[in-house]
Amino acid sequence: MMKIPVHNLQAAVLLLTPYLMSLLAPGTPAQIVKIRPGQPTAAIVKENRARPRALSQAEKLQRANQILESKGKKVSSLESPIFLSAATAYAKDKAAFFLFDVTETQVYSNGYGEVHFAGYSPSSNAFPRVVLYFQAPFAGNYFVDFTVEGSSTATFTLDGDSIVTSTGKDAQQHIVLVAEAKQPAQYIVVGLYANKDWKFYSCEISQIK
Repeated sequence: MMKIPVHNLQAAVLLLTPYLMSLLAPGTPAQIVKIRPGQPTAAIVKENRARPRALSQAEKLQRANQILESKGKKVSSLESPIFLSAATAYAKDKAAFFLFDVTETQVYSNGYGEVHFAGYSPSSNAFPRVVLYFQAPFAGNYFVDFTVEGSSTATFTLDGDSIVTSTGKDAQQHIVLVAEAKQPAQYIVVGLYANKDWKFYSCEISQIK
């Protein structure tokens, strides 16, 4: 599986930290960090469109337990969910995601949306990906659910120091993972990209109990 060294992602986040933190301030709209050269991003408002369905609470618990059972842990509940979408890219003082080298962004009239990315290639100067930036209120594990769309031949890769493990993209077009905060107020950074064209719809973070 193609993998970008984690330090590349960390370096990008360190350079962008003042900007990233400004997005968490009240009244500041989320923005696209970088636009792919030669392909201006189009923010288009469209009518409602079908998107991969959300996982039920039971399905989320099942996936969280699948991830943590190898570590001898059992998940009893997922609490305090934070939902981010292409239309709502940050939650005040909690989390935000940032879009690198976007091909197109579409926002639907129902408040959802989708972000189109090209596949990443090491030979390209483009760096198409989503980067989730989350401040954990408490130490412990957090369940992260990315809703995406990609072909059966697309390989998705996650970057980040705090990731415990992931189940990979499933048939419902969800990529789920568990991230660990070793102390309160720790920042968790997770990058997601693919080797083929793909779409990003939303991300949800829940505290594992």
